Amino acid sequence: MGYYYFKCRSVTYAQRASKLLRGKGIYTGIVKLPLRYSEDGCGYSLKVSERQFLNAKKLLDDADYEIKRIYFSENNGEYKEVML
Repeated sequence: MGYYYFKCRSVTYAQRASKLLRGKGIYTGIVKLPLRYSEDGCGYSLKVSERQFLNAKKLLDDADYEIKRIYFSENNGEYKEVML
């Protein structure tokens, strides 16, 4: 099973987004992406399970949270940007 990573603009922003999702029953981790994915500033992201991705994306969109990028990884250390 893979995970999606919602890249945020700051660690505080990631914490707020995580709190929003947790309130709706979606549990996330806040993780720092590898340096090569942090070239435009903050590397903090929300780690969301594959099965919760669509629900999390909709909730964040509905709440107007700005997500810089979304990546997907299957625990092999490689991240692929998701275009939505």
